[in-house]
Amino acid sequence: MKLKPNCLKQSKLFGWSAQGYLLPCCWCDLPSTFKGEQGAVSKLVDPKFHIDNVDNFEQVINSQEWKDLYAIITDESRIDEAPAVCKRHCGQGKKSRRETVVEK
Repeated sequence: MKLKPNCLKQSKLFGWSAQGYLLPCCWCDLPSTFKGEQGAVSKLVDPKFHIDNVDNFEQVINSQEWKDLYAIITDESRIDEAPAVCKRHCGQGKKSRRETVVEK
């Protein structure tokens, strides 16, 4: 499987969780992310990244945890490390929920 990360597209917006965390996309806002079950995505919900604990957006997206996630999802040799949510929505040949709803 190859990934085509939608979060790397310029037209794709970040997601905000109801718990106060910036995420690569809204699909990452899952109970499994907060339970530590989504690998590198789960590392993005560390309390140090909570909206109350950061000064700006760049402080979050320039962190090592975000860099690690992007390194994993852009390196084909690390596909086994990619979070399940990324594989589900951005795996090559997969259609996002939005694309599926919009298609006729």
